Amino acid sequence: MSRLAPHRTVAVVLIVLVAAVVAVVSTLGIDSASSTAASAPRLLPLGTPAGTVGPAAPQRLDAGWQRAADPADDGLQVGRQTGQGDGWVPVTVPDVADPALSLQSFRGGVWWYVRDVAVPAAAEGGTWALRFEAVRRIANVYVDGQLLASNDDPYAPFEVALPRATTGRTVRVAIRVDGRRPGGISEGWWNWAGLTRPVWLIPRGRLLTSDPAVQGTARCDAAGSCTPGVRVRATVLNRLPEPLAARARLTVDDPSGKRVLTVERDLRTIGGGRTATVSIDANVPNGRLWSPSSPTLYRARLELLGGIDLRPEQVVDERIGLRSVAVTGAKLRLNGRELRLRGSSIQEDVPGRGAAMSDGDVQRIVDELQASGANVTRAHYTLDDRLLDALDRAGIMVWAQTPVYQADRRLREQGFFDYALRTNRASILATRNHPSVIVHSVANELTAGVDAQPASVAYLDQARRDAEALDPTVPPALDIRSLPDYPAQQAHARFPVLGLNAYFGWYKGPKAHRVDDFRRFVPFLDATRAAYPTQALAITEMGAEGIKSGKRTLKGTLQFQARYLARVMNVVDRRTDLSGALYWTLREFAVRPDWTGGADRRTVKRTGLHRKGLLTYAGRPKPVWSVARQRLDGALWSPAMPPRVRYGP
Repeated sequence: MSRLAPHRTVAVVLIVLVAAVVAVVSTLGIDSASSTAASAPRLLPLGTPAGTVGPAAPQRLDAGWQRAADPADDGLQVGRQTGQGDGWVPVTVPDVADPALSLQSFRGGVWWYVRDVAVPAAAEGGTWALRFEAVRRIANVYVDGQLLASNDDPYAPFEVALPRATTGRTVRVAIRVDGRRPGGISEGWWNWAGLTRPVWLIPRGRLLTSDPAVQGTARCDAAGSCTPGVRVRATVLNRLPEPLAARARLTVDDPSGKRVLTVERDLRTIGGGRTATVSIDANVPNGRLWSPSSPTLYRARLELLGGIDLRPEQVVDERIGLRSVAVTGAKLRLNGRELRLRGSSIQEDVPGRGAAMSDGDVQRIVDELQASGANVTRAHYTLDDRLLDALDRAGIMVWAQTPVYQADRRLREQGFFDYALRTNRASILATRNHPSVIVHSVANELTAGVDAQPASVAYLDQARRDAEALDPTVPPALDIRSLPDYPAQQAHARFPVLGLNAYFGWYKGPKAHRVDDFRRFVPFLDATRAAYPTQALAITEMGAEGIKSGKRTLKGTLQFQARYLARVMNVVDRRTDLSGALYWTLREFAVRPDWTGGADRRTVKRTGLHRKGLLTYAGRPKPVWSVARQRLDGALWSPAMPPRVRYGP
């Protein structure tokens, strides 16, 4: 087994001797520059002068992994959990086990990953944990052959606490990845399997908060005057069996590094194994608002201090944007200004690597969005935290989406119903601190007549309440399948924002609710506005497959695709009751082996690729790209605001 590799993560801080840290870094061969270059961890250690006692740094575990296939699913019998058996190959994480566009890859399989990890020493009461930004699909995590944890959400981060006895020694970490695609699941993207996002080794102190809200806010009046602020909500756990004195300190620095706010909360003494709550709402003096034309980021640090000497135990380090998102007058508004959303949706999918994006791949997505003129993007699942960081910096808004997709039948099963609520909460917790996120959409394309589906209605109601409770800084949303001749749905009406997935003139639709005639698009929008007079409405999906050159009237040709986008935007641009429009998608992506996507049989090529992209899978512009740059130009993100500009890397 090979060793070494840095890691960085979201997390905690515990006290260690710098001499011990230096020794561990030397042993592991960690390059301090490379371990922090790409995207700063959400939680950072406190900085301390060299040669003093201070908190340990998280480590990003990219290199040093090995992977083995387990086609017979007998890995436990042959000792894969301890690194035994043949067929191990070295890999770097993030990693997709089988990046081929084949039926076997789509169906998925079982794989094992293993790595030796040198766990640094820790002060009394301190330990370490592993953080996985995402594992697709089901992960079982073993340390020295012992099962420590399992996770079944393929798009949300999770952490695994290491036993106290592991500190100061090298342990063997093994992950069994069950990437087999479940029967009955509806996902409109490829079933990539593996350690698809970064893995971290993170320190934990005596005090611990998980997924705290550290958010920029603003209160805006009808005249557009805003008072910027910051919001903190955190539950703090005393991990010791005995009581511990605790204090929380919030500091906010402006982009120049100047301290503009300090707030402290005395948590008094927290009993052993008990929790205390941190709640802070404070104005930021002379704060500058975050927006697409000025995506200003502040540094907010929540420090947890413990013991009589107020030893630093954990630091939550966030780059926040001060902004308000609300619905008034049936319009989605940012900082009191009516939004004019224009953009394209994305998939985390790279040729030859699938969902295992490098830091360069993350930046490439942002570059392509900026080149297209987009001021907003969307995906069908929780985006990689590195990508959300980059979108925050670029001033590109995010229509956040929980991966509950076309799931009415499965929501009738209690197990999946509970899972859907859990993944919705996980999605919101993972994204709520990002200023680019402007809504939390809790589901996508449930049945258009959802009121007749009691399980779906129950899910939507609870998911909406969860979104409102976990992140009151942005409105909850629902993305619906746009079919004509359905009456207003009460379950829809309880959401302040509705996304319309509208494919009039492309797909056929059900016999009683056909959408193949483009002329039905405008009457549908009129009826939808009448049915939901107070909701903010936006087109969240529209598009056509573009496969090869041909007649502009033949579905599937590049010429039809370009003409189709222009026709849709002719409708959108004439309306004043829509908050915007997003094209599906920016770049082609792998979807499933038998995909046709509604194209005419004379143009279909069953390559496994979704061909609606403005760019090919390899990133080459299609004719529709030029149309999109004109018709989906989001430079004017609000009628009353200056155009957005390229901002930051």
